[in-house]
Amino acid sequence: MKPGESSRTAEQVAAIIKAYDEPGATYSTVGKLLGLNRSQVSGVLGRWRRANGIPAKARVKVDQEPREAPEPPEPARSPVQDGIGCRWIAGDPAQVGFEVCGAPLWRGSYCAPHHARCHHRSPADQAIDETIG
Repeated sequence: MKPGESSRTAEQVAAIIKAYDEPGATYSTVGKLLGLNRSQVSGVLGRWRRANGIPAKARVKVDQEPREAPEPPEPARSPVQDGIGCRWIAGDPAQVGFEVCGAPLWRGSYCAPHHARCHHRSPADQAIDETIG
């Protein structure tokens, strides 16, 4: 027997796949149903998945076609992520394409106009500042 091959017949493999495809099925329940242990069921399904290009964590579907995993998109960088710009959010962060201000930093994480909007002082604080002067 070659590496990756199973000593099980095609009919036995199909029965394991069909039983595992049932909602709520586990390796143990399939094994008990077919007179196998869960390690045997796991091994048969693992070899079948690898042979058909199916990800290891995916539930098996009998009529499932092998597919390629999509390439993850390259994450976009912003001035905030690079640590060089104002992080004031312009737009809705839940929507694709929202942006940040990105202007040069004045104090902390914001440019001067956005810092003023974030950190406004109360009239009492302003009166104290004027008194201390």
